[in-house]
Amino acid sequence: MDTEHAGLAEALTLRRPDRFGGLRDHVQRHIGAHGCDGAPLGTVEARELAVVARATHASYVLELGAGLGESTLHLASAFGQTGRIDAVEADDAHATFIEQMAKLFALDAAVRVQRAPAERVIAALSGPYDLVVVHGLVGEELTDDIVRLVRTGGSILVLPAPGQATIAAVPVGGGLLDRLATDPRLLAWFAPGMGRVLANRVR
Repeated sequence: MDTEHAGLAEALTLRRPDRFGGLRDHVQRHIGAHGCDGAPLGTVEARELAVVARATHASYVLELGAGLGESTLHLASAFGQTGRIDAVEADDAHATFIEQMAKLFALDAAVRVQRAPAERVIAALSGPYDLVVVHGLVGEELTDDIVRLVRTGGSILVLPAPGQATIAAVPVGGGLLDRLATDPRLLAWFAPGMGRVLANRVR
């Protein structure tokens, strides 16, 4: 997206107040104190996640690679009176930060943090989830479980890793992207430029 259109997208998004306006300051302080890679999630990208959760009527969400939890909170904010997100984050400092921010914004009842790499916890999860959000590409060994954990009618959203503009390419013939493209149970849309992938489990 060019600079002009990116600015317009943000300006239009901010026409509606953002309840997490103060979250960016907390994230920036955490990054400065801990020397974390990446940058705060953009307003437009964060709002997109809330809209996707609402549009898919998701109330049970799995997030792999939750980072500093900005996406976690926006997803959780889209739930109605009930709902839960299982946020998987390998970095213990980041996991603690997510829990602190969830409590600060009164979303701690809806956010459960799994403090471990995805490959250590995903096999033990039972789902089925309405929405599975993956930040960056995961190991091929997780692909079967990701598909298993999304319910029929549910969706899988793959986003770039924090600080990246696109999803890293992988050779055709293996990996999550190839599974999303070829599995007959899934109908996938690959955004031009590979900025994101959205797949629906049709059966």
